[in-house]
Amino acid sequence: MRSSALRAIALLILPGMASAGEFTPLGSSGFGIANGVSAHGEVVVGVGNQFAVLPNVLIGQPFRWTQDGGAQMLSPGDFVGSANGVSADGEVVVGINDTANEAFRWREGVMTGLGQYTEAYGVSGDGAVVVGLAVVFNVDSVSTEAFRWTDDVFTGLGFLPGGVGSAAKGASADGAVVVGESTNGVGSEAFRWTGGVMTGLGFLPGAGSYSTANGVSANGAVVVGEASNGVGTEAFRWTGGVMTGLGFLPGGDISVAKGVSADGAVVVGQSNSLVGGFASNEAFVWTQANGMERLEDVLAATGATGLTGWKLVSASAVSADGQWVVGAGTNPAGDEEAFLANISPPDSGGGGSLDGLSLLALGLMGAMRRKVTSTGSVHGLGRVAEREPPVVPCRVMDNLCRTWVSSSLSPHQQ
Repeated sequence: MRSSALRAIALLILPGMASAGEFTPLGSSGFGIANGVSAHGEVVVGVGNQFAVLPNVLIGQPFRWTQDGGAQMLSPGDFVGSANGVSADGEVVVGINDTANEAFRWREGVMTGLGQYTEAYGVSGDGAVVVGLAVVFNVDSVSTEAFRWTDDVFTGLGFLPGGVGSAAKGASADGAVVVGESTNGVGSEAFRWTGGVMTGLGFLPGAGSYSTANGVSANGAVVVGEASNGVGTEAFRWTGGVMTGLGFLPGGDISVAKGVSADGAVVVGQSNSLVGGFASNEAFVWTQANGMERLEDVLAATGATGLTGWKLVSASAVSADGQWVVGAGTNPAGDEEAFLANISPPDSGGGGSLDGLSLLALGLMGAMRRKVTSTGSVHGLGRVAEREPPVVPCRVMDNLCRTWVSSSLSPHQQ
């Protein structure tokens, strides 16, 4: 547990040592998708042990990978689910237990269920705040509502005006700002919630029908996601009340931003492009100085090795310091595999590098919280067969609704 603090101190004292890019596959094809990364790239979480349940439909189990110890499955036996977010120090992991149909929070080997019909997608820097969605049972319908959980208390975040469904996907470092998506009466719109108020972030110019927020900077000022642009969907970066499209890789017309560094300067995600005349999905890195670039090109420019035969399909998250990118790619054997990459961009327009005090705080924040003992564990695990929903209005956080409904609903599927 000392390694996070020691690495933070090393980065503080010797910031220039990580000068060459690195590319690290995270295991066999069973470790197929990396969804989150700690502040300095020491810990990666995602979905492993994947297997097909239908053609082109994979399910798996949550994993936590460390640079010191490799991959660890967070669940025994036939537990099915995913790890979707991780705290700054890598000690707290949140995600979905599909077998029990509920969100979970994992810490020091103990997995705590947060209640049925919930899904967790993001966590604050210190691991104390979890955000996601909860299924809402109404008299004649079922929808979802974004939630914020801390100290065993759920807070429903509500909806944008006219909306009936919402989902939270990310939180600021202190958990005070939450971002996600809500219906608004005419479509789905990205939101930013703070101080009890949910605010719509709007849409790209000339295309006001769909947007969703996937990530937020440490101070909550920069939000990233995707929005319709009149033709398809385009990655965006929002700050100061202005949503800006980030464009596409060459030849592409669809892109999505999935993660952002602590200072908001480095954005990662996925864009299609034309390779050899054929459309192909590829991971991207965006900075103010260089715009949107293929992750493979950025790594090649830093001298990273081990990329022969690989195709990096998507970048899911970037570390707080902006140096480490995780995602999924196709390995030389043709299988999907998670990866960790150190992009160490030579010119990121100042992006991604935190000041010394911030690095120290991120590294030591979790060490202080590790004195708190987790309680509870998850016992029965997945999504179960169809049953009738209750006939009275209730919410999953009331702890009164325990009748199945698929928690895979998202607001724009309503």
